[in-house]
Amino acid sequence: MKRIFSLVIGAVLLIALTACGASGPKNASEVLEKAQKASQDLKSFNADTTTNMDMEVQGQKIHTSTIGSVDYQKEPLLIYTKQKTSNPKNAGQTMNIDMYMTKDNLYMQSPMKPGEWVKLDNPQSAMLDKLTKGNAADIEKQLKSLKGFAKDFKLEEKDKNYVLTYKGKGADFDKFVKKMVKDQMPNMDQFKEAMKNVKYDNVSFTYTFDKEKFLPQEMKMTMNMTVTNPNDETQKMKMKVKSSSEYKDFNNVKVTIPDDVKQNAKEVKMPDMETTTTQTQ
Repeated sequence: MKRIFSLVIGAVLLIALTACGASGPKNASEVLEKAQKASQDLKSFNADTTTNMDMEVQGQKIHTSTIGSVDYQKEPLLIYTKQKTSNPKNAGQTMNIDMYMTKDNLYMQSPMKPGEWVKLDNPQSAMLDKLTKGNAADIEKQLKSLKGFAKDFKLEEKDKNYVLTYKGKGADFDKFVKKMVKDQMPNMDQFKEAMKNVKYDNVSFTYTFDKEKFLPQEMKMTMNMTVTNPNDETQKMKMKVKSSSEYKDFNNVKVTIPDDVKQNAKEVKMPDMETTTTQTQ
């Protein structure tokens, strides 16, 4: 059940970070077209995110709050993620993520031993390749996916911005999610399987773009869904997710891995995803 939850959240987080783009458009399709062109010149940016989740599993209610930040640099590819997830009712239930990702390596601070870093190193790893290619940093590719659903977005003008709003539920939103996952991670069968066990209700996305440069300003999402355990259909997890992301510092972010992290990180071999998947089938 936890594995399905992680995969679903991964997909959610994947969609939540796809916003980019909005000058005199007549519809959502034109906004996304201009945004895609603008994304070609986007070298770096920062995104601050906040996510609140309420879960109910077999009568037990759990609330978590996640605050995070992502610094993205296109050339050379380097992504820095800092994130803190906590349960307001239990101060001891806190998880911190501090991570640098390059094309070939991933440096992560140990959640059990703060200050201790590990280096996942395997240039041939299919897993690492999919993580970098499927990351929300690939804005141009993600905009192409969104364009396929342009007719489902409502376009509004607010001050200096264009706002695109999507509302869907059930089968409509299921198609939206599956299309995004297929385009971003075509070989990630785990996500595809996880989607089969999810029922969506009351879903909405709001993307805000500036009128001048068609760059993203903000993304807001609300989502209610039910996840069913494929091994026991009587076990269901109800989830309510509310998140927001703010984008800034376009082409002004420079990401570097600190020398002490590179020099002191303990190397750990990263398994190849294809091999791991084959062994577990």
